[in-house]
Amino acid sequence: MSQHNPHAAPGGPQGAPYGSGNQGYARLEGDVLVVAKDTYLPDICIKCGSKQGIVRRQTKFQWTPVWARLSIIFCTLLGLILMLVTTKKGNLPLPLCQPCNTRWGQAVGALIGAVVFLILGLFTFRLFDEPAIGGVIFLVSLGAFIGVMLGFVRPRMLQVHKIDDGFIELKGFHHQAAREMTGA
Repeated sequence: MSQHNPHAAPGGPQGAPYGSGNQGYARLEGDVLVVAKDTYLPDICIKCGSKQGIVRRQTKFQWTPVWARLSIIFCTLLGLILMLVTTKKGNLPLPLCQPCNTRWGQAVGALIGAVVFLILGLFTFRLFDEPAIGGVIFLVSLGAFIGVMLGFVRPRMLQVHKIDDGFIELKGFHHQAAREMTGA
């Protein structure tokens, strides 16, 4: 149990200064928030800017370069290997208000449901004697997947712009909150 020092500078857990993760760093680059992996951000909701009822959501992000994802089209096995080798991951305890945290959880559920629906749509090619029926069902499931991703999931979660060895680049944050987090 740690003791609170009323004369200490404000900061994260056990008096750690804001932004003191592995690299202790956060900055704005236009519409991209660049944050060091595992950085402790101040108590302001990264999605809406609220300072009330902040909870920490331990979030695991991952990013794969577009060229590695597209390589699956040309060579499935080599593409999978390239994706495994080039995928970068990072953790970040995100400050979210309770309503934004709830919306984030709903988006995760919708994402899982949309992926399952898309996979089931893919399997319909084998269920029907007429391939056109399976094709139509797959196209409907693909359209639903894209609609859920763009209309429901994306507005409720942060989007990874890029991840490297030390930093996570994010989009979809509240700009005033990001300015406060970075001191900009």
